[in-house]
Amino acid sequence: MTYLMMAIVVSMMGALLWAPGLRRLALGDPPKGLGRHLHALNCFTLIAMGVWCYIAIRAGARMDYEAYLIQWDMVLAGEQMPWGPHSTNAYGPLYNLIAPLTLVDPFFPKLLFVFAWIWASAFMIGQALRLSHPIRTAWAIAALMLVSPFCALQIAHYGHFDILPAGLCLLAVHLRRKDRDGWAGAALGAAVLLKFYPLAMLPFLMLDGRRLRLRVGVWCVGLIALGMLASYLAWGESTWHPLMFAAERPSRWMSIFRFLRGPYSPLGLFMDDPNVDFLSGPSVVVFGGAVWLACWWRRVDVVSASIAGLATGLHFYKVGHAQFLMVLVVLIGYWMAIGEGSPTRRRAAFWAALVSVLWWTAFMIVWVIMRRFARPSIPPYHDPASLIALAQTAWLVLAMIGQGAKPQDRGSADTARPDERLSYQAQTP
Repeated sequence: MTYLMMAIVVSMMGALLWAPGLRRLALGDPPKGLGRHLHALNCFTLIAMGVWCYIAIRAGARMDYEAYLIQWDMVLAGEQMPWGPHSTNAYGPLYNLIAPLTLVDPFFPKLLFVFAWIWASAFMIGQALRLSHPIRTAWAIAALMLVSPFCALQIAHYGHFDILPAGLCLLAVHLRRKDRDGWAGAALGAAVLLKFYPLAMLPFLMLDGRRLRLRVGVWCVGLIALGMLASYLAWGESTWHPLMFAAERPSRWMSIFRFLRGPYSPLGLFMDDPNVDFLSGPSVVVFGGAVWLACWWRRVDVVSASIAGLATGLHFYKVGHAQFLMVLVVLIGYWMAIGEGSPTRRRAAFWAALVSVLWWTAFMIVWVIMRRFARPSIPPYHDPASLIALAQTAWLVLAMIGQGAKPQDRGSADTARPDERLSYQAQTP
């Protein structure tokens, strides 16, 4: 049954890539005049889809996906408290609605996570082609997303569902660029109802130069409120447990607060217990607010601002799990695809973004190796890693703010006049 589901999911992707009507609906208008290049990219995408689906099945249920299956069983059993002291469910109410898919096959949700990953990648490739960037840009995005060890480990191997909120954040940013503010806010609201951390992107998604698009916020907050109300009516007080659970968790992995409470912390010189996890929330607000003001002042474009804002929020959030970074990988891929900003300043930002993705990938690979072969004699590596992550995050954020030029200085292949568009294409690396 599992392999039948795999065949169905792969066939769905094939239909999206080659059926004109479905492609136009799911990936945008297909570019013309590319011929063999488009077919080669489509074939590469479909092969990647099949390979990663097969690996997802062979990997089975590991770590978080094992917990997902238990949590979804609780939902299907009519458990009135799917969140609570006996559950590790720290997610939003929309997550519970995935549960019925396991009745088809326990690995059907995992296959759909792979489908979401490949769809997001195909969407980015389509955007790069539609905006007439060099064909090498589309292939670079295909390499970044479709053969990414980071995505493969997070989605195909471990089955993390962070690709779903990441895909919705991608959709929100794209719709916001197209001036469809209500739908953009709704997409972000749906992402928050799956996992709560995308809420950090809302103030940045509302930015439009030095103006605010309030409709984005109204739709986002409205949908979140409606979803939480429906969850409360269905599951009662346990709806609020994930928020309390997140507040009580210790600092982990790539958050700077993991370093500050570790054996290498300089706070150990002054404190017996150098644990300042309680400063995580205020730090997200303070540093996130400072980045927002910088983006507002410099009129940073919405994609770059969203990357800078989410990178700041995720780093200072004390639970620095690597799977949270999936949303940044997806948004960076989209940023590369659309090619907004000054070409000169984009080059510096490109290197910051590429090094960030490579660093996250290296961390994930080392984590997998250490988890398999770690020995007590090996010193803790999370602590220096979280310090390196601080420097990497600062570089990425500053680069995104720095390349976000004012509207009169910024080129956009979507909005420029034909003569400007030709000039822009000639300058885009």
